[in-house]
Amino acid sequence: MNNTLRYGLNVLEFLAESGSDCSTSELARRLNLSKSQTSRILKTLTEVGYVSQNPENKQYSINLSILKLSHNYLAAMKQRRVIRPYMQELVDRFGRGAYSSVPVGLEAIVCDVIYPRSLVDSASIIAEVGAVNDPYATGSGKICAAYLSPEELETLLKRRPPVKLTPYTLVERSAILAEYEQIRKYRIAGSRSERREGENSVAAPIFDKSGHLIATIGIAMPDGELSGEVREEYQNAIIRAANGASFALGYPLR
Repeated sequence: MNNTLRYGLNVLEFLAESGSDCSTSELARRLNLSKSQTSRILKTLTEVGYVSQNPENKQYSINLSILKLSHNYLAAMKQRRVIRPYMQELVDRFGRGAYSSVPVGLEAIVCDVIYPRSLVDSASIIAEVGAVNDPYATGSGKICAAYLSPEELETLLKRRPPVKLTPYTLVERSAILAEYEQIRKYRIAGSRSERREGENSVAAPIFDKSGHLIATIGIAMPDGELSGEVREEYQNAIIRAANGASFALGYPLR
């Protein structure tokens, strides 16, 4: 990748994460760039409309024009259009929030969310579009991690070591790998108070015509401990939704 392009993307990512105005000097220091490099990058990003300069303090912030990129991309995603009706069926049936995520590199990124008409308290556990699913504590995150190659999985474990968010979060390597193996075998994953106490969700993988993991579909479940019958009802529904979406995308179901 061209270094100038790489640096420009690094600047955008930093500004997006900072959530506040940043000076040229601060950006240069944080990103290990020279001040002249940073100034040129900011000038270009400002000219194309992705960065704005505050006229009062001369500092920079990311411009909401960046949303056009994500909006146009999401609108053109075939799998998003195909999966959405299956998400809506789950929302209509259970009255819970449904979501879909896609594997991007080593991460699972939320690409669509549907809330029920009457928002329930547990809807807050559904991440917003663009959020990254935890690979050790969320259903979709676990699925995308489970289908990484062995080399990619090793890189993930090194770059993002598991953190015990609640007493139920798995952090031991052997336990995590065993869970990923079960996910590949049964094609279902869930979270039971692993990210925050009282949260429950379940997700399933969606495949394209070549059998590659292309997305996940998931739904929030009632908070707290669930009976086996309730959990099984949600799991069966999400598996049927994932199978239907996979078939619609050309995957030959057995």
